[in-house]
Amino acid sequence: TTYIYHFAQDFCRCRDTYFVESFNHMLLCYIPKHIHFSTSTFQMRMSLAVLDWNENVNRPHTSARKILDLRRPDRRTPMKALVNKTFVFVDALWRAYTARNSNNLQPLEEEERDEGEEEEDFEEGTLLQE
Repeated sequence: TTYIYHFAQDFCRCRDTYFVESFNHMLLCYIPKHIHFSTSTFQMRMSLAVLDWNENVNRPHTSARKILDLRRPDRRTPMKALVNKTFVFVDALWRAYTARNSNNLQPLEEEERDEGEEEEDFEEGTLLQE
């Protein structure tokens, strides 16, 4: 005997794994398996993946069409054409980062160049310095 048959009401939320599989597939965009990341980089990439997922998980679709597939004739679910992903979280992260670090930003000094310091000799193709 197994517990799943005795207490099936406890497992009713695990009926569909579409969202879990979809999240894991999207996670590979941020954390590829063939690259090793340090702990801090891994946590940052995982956080970005979660923000991306939360923003785009239930985005609307523009149209739906049925695809007849000879390999899966019993498929009844139409394929949805989703709207483009949004990345509003990137702007929010950038604003938070710049607001937090605005005290540390120093304006860059422009290098002053003296005119006539460097001249190019077009006949010779060399750079002449005065």
